Amino acid sequence: MKILIVEDQTQTLHFLEHLCFGIYPKSQIFLVKIQVDAIKILEKQNIDLVITDLDFDGEKRFFAVKRAMELNIPCIIYSGFYKPTFVRKAIDLQVKGYVCKLGKIEDLKFILENFETHIAYTCSFISKQSEKSNLTDVQELILTPSEQKILQLLIQGSERKLIANKLNIKQSTLNSYIQDIKVRNNLSLAELVRNYVYWFSQ
Repeated sequence: MKILIVEDQTQTLHFLEHLCFGIYPKSQIFLVKIQVDAIKILEKQNIDLVITDLDFDGEKRFFAVKRAMELNIPCIIYSGFYKPTFVRKAIDLQVKGYVCKLGKIEDLKFILENFETHIAYTCSFISKQSEKSNLTDVQELILTPSEQKILQLLIQGSERKLIANKLNIKQSTLNSYIQDIKVRNNLSLAELVRNYVYWFSQ
């Protein structure tokens, strides 16, 4: 069995290696810290399982995961990030499991031992967070990157005039953008702010 582990923290990388050897003692394990190196290994080796943290280099948050999925290689995400947007994206990509680093090691062991028979497994920590937040009550927002920036600045308490200056647009244009966001999402500005904090902040 060939396992690829992608993790930029050395200590976590070796912890995962030790854990995998405990479960699959005859496995061949590849350790990489950079997503680009992970892609090279995925394309040169016949990998049986990928365990990866998320990639936060630009917008390529699921870079290694997407490539693994394209190659039909089972993938487990092991990350400290557990926002609903990330978990939902992982489920859409049909990963075998999403385990939060803040959760129990038993959850990680479980999906490592049973990845062949599971899809979209989430650890108990993530499940509890979803229950607490009542996911169905918080609508996911439809936003462009520039609209996300506008909401970020509003949440930080910036006045509209300052936001317009910062974005090099007229205040009337800014007001139009905000109105467009409200109409598209069918929410008030207060609801937009609440939902943005829920979906886009850790």
